[in-house]
Amino acid sequence: TSAQVVILWAVNNGYLDNVPIEELANTEEKILALFTTNKKLKDHLDKNKEIDDFAEKELEKMLAGLVGKTDSRIVGKKEQKETPNKTKKSLKSRRKSRR
Repeated sequence: TSAQVVILWAVNNGYLDNVPIEELANTEEKILALFTTNKKLKDHLDKNKEIDDFAEKELEKMLAGLVGKTDSRIVGKKEQKETPNKTKKSLKSRRKSRR
């Protein structure tokens, strides 16, 4: 259903990353209550059966005040950049200690 799609979209886009586990059910209920009252978005998703640009913008507006968003893609990129540098440093240190 479109309600399930909204919850999955929120999860996949980082909107529930900072919600403590014990608050997930309550937060999901709040999201669904907001979605139910957003007739324009609900009708759009029921009709089109996909999250297009319009639906994504509406979802972002709807969820903006309810839950914070964590962009795990940025964190992942930062971690990926840091790891090779640490590896290079440790390899250089090993080479120096062998001499």
